[in-house]
Amino acid sequence: MSKINISQAVRNILPRTNSYSPLIEVIVNAIESIEEADRGDSGNIHIQVLRSNQSEIGGRLQKIEGFEIIDNGVRFTDVHREAFDTLYIIQKISKGGRGFGRFVCLKHFSSFNIESVFQTDTDELKSRKFSMGRDIEIIENEKVGPTNQADTGVTVRLHGLRGKTSFDLRLDMIAKVLVPCTTPSSILD
Repeated sequence: MSKINISQAVRNILPRTNSYSPLIEVIVNAIESIEEADRGDSGNIHIQVLRSNQSEIGGRLQKIEGFEIIDNGVRFTDVHREAFDTLYIIQKISKGGRGFGRFVCLKHFSSFNIESVFQTDTDELKSRKFSMGRDIEIIENEKVGPTNQADTGVTVRLHGLRGKTSFDLRLDMIAKVLVPCTTPSSILD
């Protein structure tokens, strides 16, 4: 297993990324995973906003601290896990990928955790949990084991905003940024 200086890789990301770049990266990966699973119309992506648990003052929305993105795609099989653990992967070049989206996530969030249910080569469902490293290992604290889940999917948790990263507090405004060609009410229903 190779080692890289993750903090330097994150520093080298061009400044043109913004707060929404990590969300877009994870959502695009979810879409590709659902396509790979051949879900058709049964593919699902759920985005949960994680807010500060401070008491509301005057009915104001609380600060956003992170997001959970949940999908029912193929996700972290052994092949996908190895791709995640490889700097500048080439699997998605034909789709416009550059192989460092997970580092964009660390540029804007201090914590990047993954919980996945995947199908093995023997059609058994297993669970894989890990964190994106911040030092020299891309994957840290990995645990693979049995699961009682009935289907594949993943939960990606981005938490702990870094630096100047911030989001509009209103969900309709976030939806407009993520899917600008649709009306927010159609996304949030």
